[in-house]
Amino acid sequence: MKIAILLAVSVLILSQGYGMAYGEKLTFTTDSTSYEKGSTIEVSGLISDYDASDPLEVYQLTLRVVDPKNNIVTVSQFDPNDDGTFSTSINSDGPTWKFDGDYVIMLNYGDLKGTYTFAFSVPAAGSEIMEEVVDVAEEVVDLS
Repeated sequence: MKIAILLAVSVLILSQGYGMAYGEKLTFTTDSTSYEKGSTIEVSGLISDYDASDPLEVYQLTLRVVDPKNNIVTVSQFDPNDDGTFSTSINSDGPTWKFDGDYVIMLNYGDLKGTYTFAFSVPAAGSEIMEEVVDVAEEVVDLS
């Protein structure tokens, strides 16, 4: 009988602990759903039930961005704000940002995980020069 009572109490204690941890969520988004090479990607979000007063429960957020071929293109870590909100910027101008397609942002905070997918494009080489030539040609036509 004592074992049954001990087992019942243990189950109650464990289920309450899981219930509290289950309530935490990590949510985030970006300022757009698609980007072009060289643009800045603004990421912002919220860790619900965040408690900055408990130093054993405060972690850095870990951010990874993966390209369509599953290569990691950037990794960073940063602290959330005291209210559980967070924001960071990702520069997409580096040499690892080289494929068109869907990129995935992966965020981790302790045991919490979240992902966000966005479209990314890399302009063809020389396309900026062609745009400038077209602009100059249009100005010359307007002057005539």
